[in-house]
Amino acid sequence: MRRWLITGCNGYLGTAFCLALAARGEAVFGIMRAQRTAPTLAAHGIPVMDYAALPAQIAGGDIVVHCAALTHGTAWEAFERVNVSWTIELFAQAAARAAVFVQISSIAALGYANRPAPAVLDEQTPPQLLPGELYGRSKLAAEQALVRQAAGLPLRLLILRPGLIYGGRAPQSRPRQRGLLVDPAQRVPLVHLDSVCDALWRMGDHPTLAGTFQVVDAEQPRLDELLALKLALGLIPALPRRIGPAGYRVLWALRRLRQRRWPDPALLAAELAHHCRQNTYSTTALRQATGWQPACGYVEGWTRAAAAEQEVAHAR
Repeated sequence: MRRWLITGCNGYLGTAFCLALAARGEAVFGIMRAQRTAPTLAAHGIPVMDYAALPAQIAGGDIVVHCAALTHGTAWEAFERVNVSWTIELFAQAAARAAVFVQISSIAALGYANRPAPAVLDEQTPPQLLPGELYGRSKLAAEQALVRQAAGLPLRLLILRPGLIYGGRAPQSRPRQRGLLVDPAQRVPLVHLDSVCDALWRMGDHPTLAGTFQVVDAEQPRLDELLALKLALGLIPALPRRIGPAGYRVLWALRRLRQRRWPDPALLAAELAHHCRQNTYSTTALRQATGWQPACGYVEGWTRAAAAEQEVAHAR
């Protein structure tokens, strides 16, 4: 019987993968650092191991899903060490046992710089990454390194690029402040957590599938549309104040100086690209290869989140 070995099993996405796969009757093992805990997995009877035990546990036919990653920071060295070098190390362990390796990447690997308005980005779209897009650069570097390493080896390499993941069993935390709005026209490439879990299972369950696949909701709303929905559902206290790119530059610089950090123009450009993105993404490859469909639209997804929050509030 095949097994799914999920790295970062104590995190948001890793926990969701473990629970979703176990619910489908799959054999699942979580992997996390020795000093971490995973009470949710323990409550569901899902065994957990640390990374030191992983090499001896991998067997042919297993599916190693690497979703542990560094997502925030300002030092490229940290991103390179965690998201690139460590990924290659784990891949080598899987390759030594001819296991399937699934790399959870991100649409950030394509870069957030805007392309021509009608363009829809697919898996063959050339990346356009700004120097300050450290997370996206690290994910792209890991993808490229894995493809090189996998060439000629008797194993399957799958790369999954999710959009901005939301939803799940836990209610969304409500922001305490009103927030700031840089560009109301930016597109939000959402993907519901249930959709990502289903895509992972379909990709791993396919006996011969390999390659890179994007997973994003069919609806990729404008930010002002999403904010209006969240306000109506009571998930935010008020619409954020609009400041525009110029105002954001000033506030960003002041914030850095208060933190005693000299403003880095490369990081500012990357943040503005993220806040002003208007790209949309194609999931045609995933749909055609696996029959995948989004679990729900963003209106239904955020309505579920609001209902879950209200249920928790009433229980208190």
